[in-house]
Amino acid sequence: MFTLTESQTIAAHQLAHNNEQELVPEPSSHDRQGYRSIRLAGIANMRDIGGLPIAGTNRVVKKKMFYRSAAPTYATEEDKEYLLGKLDIMTLIDFRTTYETKNLNFGKPKYEDNFLLFSVKEDTVISKDIDKTDPTKEALIMEEISSYPVLKRLYKGTPRVGERRNSLNGVVRKRYHIPLINDHYFFQGIYPGAPASVKLKANAVRYILQSDKIASYFLLKHLNEMGLFEMYRITVDHVQREVLTVFSVLRKMDNYPINIFCSLGKDRTGMMTALLLSCLGVPREIIIEDYHETDSHLASSLPKIQKYFISVGLTKEEFVLAPREIMAKFLEYLDKKYGGPCEYLNQIGFTFEDQKYVYDMLTEEAPLASIPDLQR
Repeated sequence: MFTLTESQTIAAHQLAHNNEQELVPEPSSHDRQGYRSIRLAGIANMRDIGGLPIAGTNRVVKKKMFYRSAAPTYATEEDKEYLLGKLDIMTLIDFRTTYETKNLNFGKPKYEDNFLLFSVKEDTVISKDIDKTDPTKEALIMEEISSYPVLKRLYKGTPRVGERRNSLNGVVRKRYHIPLINDHYFFQGIYPGAPASVKLKANAVRYILQSDKIASYFLLKHLNEMGLFEMYRITVDHVQREVLTVFSVLRKMDNYPINIFCSLGKDRTGMMTALLLSCLGVPREIIIEDYHETDSHLASSLPKIQKYFISVGLTKEEFVLAPREIMAKFLEYLDKKYGGPCEYLNQIGFTFEDQKYVYDMLTEEAPLASIPDLQR
């Protein structure tokens, strides 16, 4: 029977520990598309997708409805005032794993604490942690379950009492924690194609050390060999329930304005934004350019980002960048396998009718003169 030596066990734990360093990009002063970029002291790579043109029409994406960014955990007080006051962000969709978030700003108030938390879980049992002494909160939670059957949620707590605006005029802000990297991603997406030696190590730590987390890090080395495009392909092929959950949240008008994010606002955020923009009919070349725009926003943090990725086994340079050719290849893959991004969404359960509803909600008529040129 295969067993791990003491040195292998120690190395595995050290590998897991490496991932607990913080991946927090520096805010960027980059403002090539000033009408969309949002400069904040504590949040990087934030921009409004509003103003982008819809192909073959005189319509554009509505402004001040949908924002994409890196993680907002370190938002300053001034940032919070702007996001919650001026932009009036009502909903966060957080794609990070629990491991990415648990030690960030530990013990200190976080921007996310202003939002009532719902998390995706494997079961549909209502958590015993629901505050049944508060009928309003209990009713809200039950409404979420009935609105989104696909959302396997768990109520984890209320916003911090001391934080401002968590309930403004009786309106509760919500954060949906929907990790796009999970056990399905690693053990259905990466594991089947991994070399036998990698599978052996992953199985050993999974069953001997009882740690899926450490096992997943052994699989990251193989993901590094597969490359960035494969990271995206695995997401759309093996994490479809979570993708559907994301779009179920996007379908509800009461959730807007919405801010979606992951650690960098690059890969997971980039994929979901590309799917949404495709659903809205934004030209593909503009979708690709919007994705690539992230490189400029994260340029000042590149050495720090690269160091982090190397520490978890992702050494290829493409993992720290947002190359146009990767997004182009990702969208072409959706064309070939599913018939396109819109057909992909339809096949996983977000129907064409749902997509039309979102289109009507997030687009509006605009003069031709107002349509931006992202290539300038």
